[in-house]
Amino acid sequence: MKINKKYIKGIITGIFGLLVFILLFSIYMEPKTSSQIIPNEMNEIIKECENLSLIESAKCVKKLTKPFFKYNESNIEKELSFNELKNQGGMCESWSDYFCSLGDEFGFYTKKVYLDTGFCKFEFEGEYRNWKMNHAICFWSNKNSYAKFDGLNLDTFEFNNSMCGDKEFVRLEIELK
Repeated sequence: MKINKKYIKGIITGIFGLLVFILLFSIYMEPKTSSQIIPNEMNEIIKECENLSLIESAKCVKKLTKPFFKYNESNIEKELSFNELKNQGGMCESWSDYFCSLGDEFGFYTKKVYLDTGFCKFEFEGEYRNWKMNHAICFWSNKNSYAKFDGLNLDTFEFNNSMCGDKEFVRLEIELK
């Protein structure tokens, strides 16, 4: 029995086409992972990231915030709701408020810190002003670790607090100037 070369080429081309179709279909129809899903409410982030260590909670919050994080200078000095921040974006102060409020929900100590960055001439609502510039960041801490949120940049540090042992941990307030 003689097999036609065109017939074999057609079968190979068909199989190749089917494989390409399956590959493309699987890429586009792949279910979204939790890091790609944009939460509708802050409670969704809280439920996903609660009951973890401070460092794991911080990483979880960063992962869930990344898909909707936007820096938006037009929202300077505006107090934004979660949905406004998610949809419009915000400046460092709004994002620090967001991260600190989540840390509070998880039961961590939180502190929003302002860093002086100088003065600049800034146009606001049609007029120029000499504006004192600050940068806001948020810290979470507990007796074992701390996290620093600077926008979507996250630094974490874990330490051995052997001085306290099993004794109750007392919060020490430090004011940064």
